[in-house]
Amino acid sequence: MIIIHNILIRSINAIYLQCVNISSPKDVSDFMEYCAEWGHVIHEHHLTEETDVFPGIEQLAGEQGLMERNVEQHHDFFPGLEKFNEYVREVKDSKVQYDGQKFREIIDSFMPSMYRHLVEEIPTLLVLNNYEDKVDWDKYWRKKSAEIMDKGKADPNATKVFLPFCLSGHDATFEDGVFNWPPMPWLAKMLFRYWFHPIHNDWWRFAPCDASSNPQVLPFA
Repeated sequence: MIIIHNILIRSINAIYLQCVNISSPKDVSDFMEYCAEWGHVIHEHHLTEETDVFPGIEQLAGEQGLMERNVEQHHDFFPGLEKFNEYVREVKDSKVQYDGQKFREIIDSFMPSMYRHLVEEIPTLLVLNNYEDKVDWDKYWRKKSAEIMDKGKADPNATKVFLPFCLSGHDATFEDGVFNWPPMPWLAKMLFRYWFHPIHNDWWRFAPCDASSNPQVLPFA
């Protein structure tokens, strides 16, 4: 969970730092595709939590409402996130002309509350250690992660868009590379880095990290 949160935070930081310096039609088009994927990932992440992960946790722990505070925080930033996604769609559909300053203001309208949520959610998950006598949480998270991965594989954009987005948002050097992520065979990682990632290279140039998950220079920061 921490890794996914960090990917989302690094990626929106990259978007925020570059948004006011992008102007050419080609750059705007590619940038909007990158922003659209960030919006899609954050939406799917929270939808999965609310409809699957959190209800499962509460059922196993035997405590209804245990995760309710996290769901309430989702509602705090949801209107601003919807404005973000709507603006991206309108620019992509040529309904409005891209305005970097306006886009930054939209991010400012919801990102402080979203950042607070992403940070505060982790301690609520650590509290689950209090229920270790009832639940094998390691087993639960392994099972749930596998289910989510299987679901993701059914998405035709998973290999071409979702995983390249995540790889380019994950900093493999963080804390001296202690996190070996994503958990997949070395050969599969090479396939994503050198086959699927280049399909939309023009989008990932705005990302905080490269195809090998090493920090890269932001071209418009």
